Amino acid sequence: MHQNGMDLRAGPIGRLARVALGGVFLWFLYRFVTHRTEIVHPGNLALYLWALIGIHSHALGALIPLLKKTRRRWTLLGIGVGGTVILDLLHYGHWWATPLATVLYGLAVSAQGILGIELLLAAWLGYVGCESTVWDNLRHRSRAPRIAPCLLFDPLDRWEQARRQRTNG
Repeated sequence: MHQNGMDLRAGPIGRLARVALGGVFLWFLYRFVTHRTEIVHPGNLALYLWALIGIHSHALGALIPLLKKTRRRWTLLGIGVGGTVILDLLHYGHWWATPLATVLYGLAVSAQGILGIELLLAAWLGYVGCESTVWDNLRHRSRAPRIAPCLLFDPLDRWEQARRQRTNG
């Protein structure tokens, strides 16, 4: 049991929801990789949105320990993005050029790929809560799983467990 009385295992609906969302992220990843020339241009708001998701989400911190803390991640990536804009201006004479496009594209692709894989692994492991704990739970399979709150999945997991308790009890 989880500290708030909730079962540690996600039910089939919660697991399916994680698979579906993971599939959506991986589909976006596929589209970004196969349509790079159509996506990487200064007017594409989807590129900016996905790069922002890459910076904001825990995805980069999951694989790069230096970026685990949100404030540090924002600071370092802000300096990196700002530096590429300055490099673009100095070398190419315009804010949008190869360095900035490459950084934004890399952030977008990493966000989609990491979040997609995390969600699929979270469904496979079957724990409630946030997918951000999946790497830690895979590395430490012999101990009790680490569960983190999740704005998206906690309500679904609670509803599904309440539904299960009503039918079993």
